[in-house]
Amino acid sequence: MDTRHTVDVAEISILDYPPTSEIALNGTDLTGRVRLEAHLLLFIEHGEASVEIELEQRRLARGSFAWLHPGECVQVSLDDGAHAVLVLASQSIVTHATAGVSRVDDPLLPSVWALDDAQYDDIHAAIRHLQHELTATGRPETARARILLHLLAVLMIQLALLGEPLPERDGDVNAIFRSFRGLVEEHYRERLAVNTYAARMGYSPRTITRATSIAAGVSAKEFIDRRLYLEARRLIAYTDDAVGSIAVSLGFDDATNFTKFFRQRSGATPTQFRSEHTLRWS
Repeated sequence: MDTRHTVDVAEISILDYPPTSEIALNGTDLTGRVRLEAHLLLFIEHGEASVEIELEQRRLARGSFAWLHPGECVQVSLDDGAHAVLVLASQSIVTHATAGVSRVDDPLLPSVWALDDAQYDDIHAAIRHLQHELTATGRPETARARILLHLLAVLMIQLALLGEPLPERDGDVNAIFRSFRGLVEEHYRERLAVNTYAARMGYSPRTITRATSIAAGVSAKEFIDRRLYLEARRLIAYTDDAVGSIAVSLGFDDATNFTKFFRQRSGATPTQFRSEHTLRWS
């Protein structure tokens, strides 16, 4: 973990939800659909909640924990009497080294857990410890920055331990995959081939594919296509943009090729997909 990162208090927030006073996230209440600009950790302390994550409805009971990522479209609705804790962390503070330990920063990986009593106690304690440090006074800023980053890392590693054991991979594979994923996030709308990414990174396509297969469980091409499809779903479901405009914005020559790509992934045309979800939300 890179403890040289300068932590601004504004980069981490812990909020009780529902709040005693009105709060907003990026100018939008979480009870409405919002596209996140920060990492959001949602911990259900009491009761149950309905959470929509990328069009999928989930019911979260006491002890459930969700890690929601920047760019994701979400909506949170707590049942009467329910209470949750929200941890908001900026993209910059979730450092590459820290996030690489647990991989929960990857939007293509599952990020919802149901905790047993022992896990609940551990996660709850980690969150409250982080909250205590956020409000502590009298510490030198450098020491405080290191403490906050370490506490965030502890929470992330605890989350990683809740799931299936992650495959072992060496530092080179990890570094290659993270570089590739970063480039995909920047350029997926250009629909670049794996060969192009490999050339920019200075590796062979085979090396990129191997690293991605080990780290993400899919080929490099499939990783690119999944990211493209994820954005296509968001744009179709959450905007009124014309299918042709969406196609162009995602690097397709025309709506026909885009519709073929989307239908292969979803089983429906973009128009059908939009209609189905509009009806469900009404």
